[in-house]
Amino acid sequence: MNRQPITVLVVDDDESNRDLIDLILAQEPGIYYAIAAGGANALSKLDTTPPDVIVTDLIMPKVSGEDVVKAARKRFPGIPIVAFSAQAEGAEIDRSKHLGSEQVVYLRKPFDIKLLVNLIRELAAQSAWRLAPAPA
Repeated sequence: MNRQPITVLVVDDDESNRDLIDLILAQEPGIYYAIAAGGANALSKLDTTPPDVIVTDLIMPKVSGEDVVKAARKRFPGIPIVAFSAQAEGAEIDRSKHLGSEQVVYLRKPFDIKLLVNLIRELAAQSAWRLAPAPA
């Protein structure tokens, strides 16, 4: 099966988490990714072409994951986002978690890295959001 390349923006302020995700995604064929060391860095990376999927930590200093979600959705309505946190609430995965008015797929840390990779591939396949008109 010939898959389209997938682009991902990974956002995390924790270097060890970034290194682990980098190690895993580097071994995944067809997934191209950029890593942002925190929310402010992520916002600057969103000034260019949007990725297919954003994966972001929620708890970060200064610019939080929720700030990243709001800014990304304002600029690219409907873009798929996986948000994760070490907060011990809810199920391991919640496909309809809301951050304010924005729906995301939520993963509780520590999460199964294979689950994350499968989610990235699944969400990237849902590209209808790219057909929506750009915000004014």
